[in-house]
Formats: sequence, structure tokens, C-alpha cells
Amino acid sequence: MKLLIKDGLVVDGTGKPGFCGDLLIEKGRIIHIGHFPEQECDRVISAAGQVVAPGFIDAHSHSDLEVFVDPYLESKVRQGITTEIIGQDGVAAAPVGKNSYSYQENLARITGDYQGVTWNWQTVDDYWKRLETQGIGPNLMNLVPHGNVRMEVLGLENRKPDSSEIRQMQEVLKRDLKAGAAGLSTGLIYPPCSFADTQELIALCKVVADSGKIFAVHQRSEADDILASMCEVIEIARESGVKAHFSHFKVCGRENWVRAEQMVTLLNQAREDDIAVSFDMYPYTAGSTTLSVALPPWALEGGMVATLGRLKDSKSRRLMSHDIQSGLPGWDNLLKFAGIDGIFITSVRTIQNQNYIGKSLAEIAKLRNQDPVEAVFDLLLAEELKVGMIDYHSSEDNLIRFLQRPES
Repeated sequence: MKLLIKDGLVVDGTGKPGFCGDLLIEKGRIIHIGHFPEQECDRVISAAGQVVAPGFIDAHSHSDLEVFVDPYLESKVRQGITTEIIGQDGVAAAPVGKNSYSYQENLARITGDYQGVTWNWQTVDDYWKRLETQGIGPNLMNLVPHGNVRMEVLGLENRKPDSSEIRQMQEVLKRDLKAGAAGLSTGLIYPPCSFADTQELIALCKVVADSGKIFAVHQRSEADDILASMCEVIEIARESGVKAHFSHFKVCGRENWVRAEQMVTLLNQAREDDIAVSFDMYPYTAGSTTLSVALPPWALEGGMVATLGRLKDSKSRRLMSHDIQSGLPGWDNLLKFAGIDGIFITSVRTIQNQNYIGKSLAEIAKLRNQDPVEAVFDLLLAEELKVGMIDYHSSEDNLIRFLQRPES
């Protein structure tokens, strides 16, 4: 059967200007681009007034569990996305240890609850076999999440691994890279990834480099300490030989936007030193994550139960509030750089708090007649940390500047 997509504006992804033309498809493959007579085709689709382009790649996706609920990932396909890279930010669905509950809770803070999904896998290979049995619509690739690897060896402990534990993590990583993963991801603001030091990451990235794969990193800071954070990632790439990829590259907070010039200097220096660095970006000035990152890092140690215990404890709440107001070295203070007017709730777990979806923290605090920080604490406690949000933090000028970089 020959299918003709006719008279569309063909944008082929090579960088050339779009042109009006036809695509002839046979047996699922494009066999001709240009112009072709309709009478020789079994089916003709008019694309007049439409753009015809290759499927887009979502280079940073959290569809790890959504694919079990909606195998076609329809919300992405309708945007033209035909390939997604999952396993991002060091916190993902696979691998998991024998007790998957702690992994589910850790991931739920980012993706929300998927209580209807049965976690009947342990390794990355097991995860893919489950997907292959079910069937999926789009193309998927995955990264091995650093946090899951760390949990398999150290649990949620905030400590430096010894040499034996480093070797164990390397073996877990080798196992899952061999199963077909495209590389390693980490999210250095999310526990337990945030507990790792530079040397741990270098040791793991040597394994990734040996396999010729990539290291995708949500870096330690995207705000006040952005320059030191970038230097850490570049050092990891230099020392391990890995190809480093910054996830959602940006600089947050109005007072930090001027650092863009120094960020570009670091990128240029890496290129001059033949260090392989790339990045993906949002094409907008907002980001999305879990509201729990508004808490100081120490408050997230030990997992969900420990954090909820601190949110119930008045002394711990006072200390958290102090740290949010005063800041901590090396911590991206969300409430500071985005502000309570720039953070909007996108998801909650309970019915009673559904009315907060779409509202800013400033609006929620006013509705509750509460101090904004206390309102954040109470909302996180009521929702067991499972609160999604978007925050407006970046400069349009910087966004355009970074998008024009060769690394993007």
C-alpha cells in the first residue's frame, strides 16, 4: 500500500528552510520526498496548510509509569513527540531492590501516585520485558537512575560509600547499561542523589564512559551556585571521560540572570579542552518539579516517613523555616529564587486540596490565612509530599541565548 501525504510544508530537521512537497510512504517507510502523482497511490492525505516533520524527541521525560496507564502516551504523540527518554533526574522506575515500596515513594514525589501500577520488576531488563509484554506506542529509551542504583546498595543513607560499596554500585550500573540503557542520570537536588559527592559520580561515570554512553545531570545548583555546579559537572566529564549532558539547562532567579555570560565562558572552555558537553532546555521560562524541594536538604533525609515526622515536629519546623528564610550554602532555595508569587500548584493527592491546583503559593497562603512557609509545610504534610508545581524562574533573553548554542 502506498500512502501519499501531499502539499505539506516539509521541515526535514536538517536546518534547511521548509518547502512545499509530498511524502510517499510504503510499508511504513518514507520512500520519496518531493512531488508524486496521486493516481499511483492507494491513499492520499492532504497536508495543505500543515507542517510535515520528523517526530520530535522528548529528551527529558518522566513517563516511566504513565506508559503503563496510557501505553500510547497520547498527550505526547498529539504534540508530535514520537520518542521519549525516560529514567531522568536519578529517580525513576527501574532498577528497584527487593522492596519496591521505598522506590515508589521516592518517585511519587516527582511523578505523583500511580497506585494502580504493579511494580513487578527489579532490574532494567525486567522493566523492559514488562513493557514488551504489554506493548507501547512511541519509541522509548531509558537512562539508569543514579538514585535507584544508590538505594540498591546504600538505601536512603546520607553518607559516603566505601570502596566496596562503590564497586557494588558500579556492578549494578554495568548490569543495567548492558540491558540497553542509554546512560546514567542523576538529580543532585533529589535524595538520595544529593548525598553523593563528586568522587562517587566520577567512579560511576567511568563505567558509563567505558560503555560509550552519556551522563545526564540535573546539576546541584541552577541558581546561586550555578557556576560551581557547572564546574563540578565539567570536572566529572574531564576525570571520567564521559559525555556530560546538562538536563533542562538554565539559571534561576532574577539576581542570577547576569551569570549567563560566565556560564557561556565555562561552556566555551570545555569545548576548547575537548570535553564533550551538551544540554537540553525548556523552550519557556518555567520549570516543573515537586514542592518538597522547597524544604532544606537535611529535612528530606531518610525518606518520606522521616520528612513527614519533621513536618509534624514544631522544633524541626522552626529550623526549616529559619533555613528557608536565611538560606544554606550550596542549596537552591526555591522560595527565594522563584518567590511565592511565581510558584503554582499543579497536582495534589487528596480531594480536599484540589481547589489549590492552578493557584500560587501566595494565593494559597491568603486563602488559608497563613504565613506562606507554614502553608507549604501543612500542604506537604497533608499530601504526604506528593505536591506537583511549576515555578517561573528564568529570563527569556537567556533562554534564546542558550538555545543558539551548539551544545543545545
